[in-house]
Amino acid sequence: MISRVANRYAKSLFLLAREQGEVDRAVGDMSLIAETIENSHDLLVLLKSPVVRADKKQAVLDAVFKKSLGKTVQAFVEILVRKGREGILPGIARAFAIQFQKANNISEVYITSAIELTEAQKNEIKSYLSQQDAKQKYKLIETIDEQIKGGIIVRIDDQQIDASVTRRLNDIEKELTTDDYVIKY
Repeated sequence: MISRVANRYAKSLFLLAREQGEVDRAVGDMSLIAETIENSHDLLVLLKSPVVRADKKQAVLDAVFKKSLGKTVQAFVEILVRKGREGILPGIARAFAIQFQKANNISEVYITSAIELTEAQKNEIKSYLSQQDAKQKYKLIETIDEQIKGGIIVRIDDQQIDASVTRRLNDIEKELTTDDYVIKY
């Protein structure tokens, strides 16, 4: 769950980036920050540590990101460090991505399948979703779960369509285990 503080900082960064015409750059920068922190447990521990001084944290962040970040995001990160909020940087990055998606009518579609979907199948899913709501754009996030045996499970926001073989087998099992088919004399 993303904290209120992280949401506020993300909204501020989004508004600033939009004002300066650097939204696309900021999206890439915040994605890079989130991915780097997610892949480096040591960096996350450093950012959350109350023992490490702010100037040391800033030096590490500069060494890792200085050449990669745009001026808006770089200045934003420096402000976070000065304010002692660098520990919530991963949450801010996630909240920023959500802000961007809302502003651009992008919904995340989580697809679970037993095997990797082909590009044609992904395009067919996007096409179907676009027919449902032409204004909305969709970002497919695919996961593979061999336990569903076959078919797919599609989740958008709070809606889920379960067209998996496992669910169908469970439905058949429930139907057969009821006493509806037993002739009573």
